[in-house]
This record gives sequence, structure tokens and C-alpha cells, in this order.
Amino acid sequence: GEVSILPESVAPDAPNYARDAQDLQVLSARRTTLEWVLRRVALGEAGVRIVGGHAIESLLVPPCSDAEVVVAATGRRDAVPRWLAEQGITIGEVEHPTGTIYLSRFYRAADAVPMGYRGGRRAGIGFVLAGADNGTYSATLAIPADDAELRAHLLVEANFEAVLPLFREMAPVVARQGTPITDVQTMGGLINRIRRFTDDAGEPLAPGFFAIGDAHTCTNPVYGRGSSLAVLQATLVIEALAAHGRDLVAASRAYERACEERVRPWYEMSLMTDKPEAADFSGFDLADA
Repeated sequence: GEVSILPESVAPDAPNYARDAQDLQVLSARRTTLEWVLRRVALGEAGVRIVGGHAIESLLVPPCSDAEVVVAATGRRDAVPRWLAEQGITIGEVEHPTGTIYLSRFYRAADAVPMGYRGGRRAGIGFVLAGADNGTYSATLAIPADDAELRAHLLVEANFEAVLPLFREMAPVVARQGTPITDVQTMGGLINRIRRFTDDAGEPLAPGFFAIGDAHTCTNPVYGRGSSLAVLQATLVIEALAAHGRDLVAASRAYERACEERVRPWYEMSLMTDKPEAADFSGFDLADA
């Protein structure tokens, strides 16, 4: 269900409290559960057909294909640049490493009391507690990507569990005494990336082709914005098509303009927040400081 992430330090009589309390809500669920539910909802819609078990090797974009529009929600490791290059379309792309890797473990408690979401950073280690559905939750530690020794240490389950109590924000994980349902899992190759599907004049390079989510803009997943931005972009596609109909040039232009205004700032924020982690200190000597 939904849980509030409004800080407890904000008093109910604070300005705009009611609005902020409504805005700062998080849907607390495992991604696989959420996607399963969305799939069932989609299958219940008239005219929707989901085809599985097939890989996409290449893609024709409008007007070269039978499709009126193409929406690519193909994720971070997709082939969108290659697909478009095969049609003679080159898109711009800027990518920055986050400088971190994540180590996570998932648990199940005996009850389904919501755990909420909290995170922070201390002593060079980031930490996230993420409640989910049906009594499940996860604990995640974010460490420097180049610290192989620390990574190896934390991959040992006993060591991972011993570190969690060192962060007071992780007290609910320790107190809950949930049963681990996974080992310690790693997630690497994390990036901030933004793609440009228009030319310098703002004209669409592939009218009728709409990339959403990580296929368009990636942010560091520790901030939990990826799914939210993908849903936002899905609504922006709908709004652009509703406003411009079969004028795919105008619709694509409006969509990319809206992404520039409403999505790019979150990419920039992710870059700013990641700066200490992505900085290169390999040549730094404390004696020279």
C-alpha cells in the first residue's frame, strides 16, 4: 500500500502540510509484484495483446513500419541507439557513472505491517530500507564501485547483517527479525544517462518514436525515481498524442519538450547528488591536502 515519506520533523501546522503529505506518498511494493498487477490490468483492456517469448533484433520506425507509433520502454541496457542507427538516425547520448554498486538482501516478516522507505549516507556508505508488499522488505548498502575489498566483505551474509545495526536508520530491519529470502545480491553498472531524440532546433529525429523510462533517461536507482519518471513519461506520450493526433512531428516535438522541462531536472539532480561518489580520488594524497 501507500506509505508517507513526509519527515516526522515536519509539524502538521507547517505551511502546505496537507499538500505535501498528499504528494509525498510512495507505493510500497516489489517491482515484480507491481509489474504482475499492471500486466493483468493491461490484459483486461480491449484491443491490448501482449506477445512474449520473442526478442527484438531490429526495429522499423514510423513511417517505415505498419505501426502508427512506437513506444520503447526497453530499459537501461536496451538497443535503441542501434535500432535507430540502422534507420540512419543518430541520437545524442550523455552518460555518467554513479561511482557506486549496491548490495541488497530481501526479507519476509511474519506480519504485513508496512516498513516504509528511508535512506541516507554515512562514512562513505549509502543505505536504503525499502518496505514492499506482503511483509517483504529489503536492506541495501551502496559502496564505492572500486572498493573490491569492501564488496567481498559485505557479500558474506554474516558481515552484511553485522553492518546493518551500525546505521540507526536500519533499526527497523534489525528489530523486525524477518527471515532472509535471498542471499546478498549485487547490482553494478549503474549510470546516469540522458538521450536526445531531437536536433539542435528541437525537431524530432524519429517522429512517432517515443522512448520512456531508462530508454530515455536513467537516474541513480538509489533515489527511487526510475519507475516514477517512466510513468510520468507514459502520461506525457498520451498527452502529446491527444493534443496533436496523427501529426507525429508535432506530437514528438511536444513530448521531447515536456521531457526537457519535467524529466531532465531529475537527471541533473541525480548528477549533482552523485558527485562525491563519482569523483576520481585515485591521485589524491592526504599529505598534499
